[in-house]
Amino acid sequence: MTEPYLSIIFAARNDNHYEGFMYRFQNSLNILRDLGDKHRLSFEIIIVEWNPLSDMPQLKKVLSFRKGLNSTVRIVTVPPEIHKNIPDTPFDAVKIDGITFYEYFAKNAILPVDQLHIQYNPDRFEKYKSLHKGPSGTVLEMHASPHCRLLEAYERDGNEIFSNIKEYDYYKMQRFYGKSHKAAVSKTKRLVELYENVKNAGFNTSIVVVDKPIIENEYNSNCEIYTGHHRVACCIQLGIKSVPSEVMKVAARIS
Repeated sequence: MTEPYLSIIFAARNDNHYEGFMYRFQNSLNILRDLGDKHRLSFEIIIVEWNPLSDMPQLKKVLSFRKGLNSTVRIVTVPPEIHKNIPDTPFDAVKIDGITFYEYFAKNAILPVDQLHIQYNPDRFEKYKSLHKGPSGTVLEMHASPHCRLLEAYERDGNEIFSNIKEYDYYKMQRFYGKSHKAAVSKTKRLVELYENVKNAGFNTSIVVVDKPIIENEYNSNCEIYTGHHRVACCIQLGIKSVPSEVMKVAARIS
C-alpha cells in the first residue's frame, strides 16, 4: 500500500459505552472499508485503545478487520500507566463505571513522525552537527539523523554494514559520545534488532515527547523527542507515518 491519502483516528475501548458500542463500532469500520473500496480511496484507520479495562477483552480480540483494497487498520494501546499520569480535568472526560476516558487526549496521542525532532543538547550539538549531511536547517529533523541513515544502509546491505561499521555516522556518533568501539558496535546491533522487531511485529508502544524544545534553539520550535529516538527512526525507515506519543508540556524553558 502506498502512503495513505487520509488517516482516520478513533478513540475507543471495550467498555459497552451506551450499550452495543462494539456492534456500532464494527459497523463503522465495515462501512468505512467498503466506501474506501468503492471510491478507491487510500486511507488508514488508527484505533487508539485508551486505558483498556482489565476485565474486558481488548479490541483486537472482539473486532473483525477484513483488509480493504486500499486501506489498513492498526491499534495503538495507551496503557493505564500513561492514563493515570494525566491530571484530573473536566475537559472531555467521560466516566464509565467510575473509569475516566479522555477522548481528546486519546485522539491527539498520535503524532506524525515528520513533526518530531532530535532533542537539542548544546554540549553535544557541534559534534552531532558535524555528522549532518543535509541543509543546516534540517539538522535536528529525525528523518535526517544518523539513526535513519544507518537503517537505510542496513535495509539495502543487510549485515554487511558491520564489516565496515566505522564508516557509518551512527557509529561515529556513539564514539563522539564517549562509547568504546565494542559499546558502539553493540548499540548499532541493538538498533538493527529493534528495527527488525518493529518490521515484524509492528509498533504498538508509545514514545515520550515534549511540546517544544526544553532548551531554545534556532533549529526547532516544534515537538522534541524525549525518549524514543531509535523507535522513531525505525518507523521512518519502515514508512510508518505516525506514532503513539505521550506529550509532556515544558513548564519552564532554558535559553
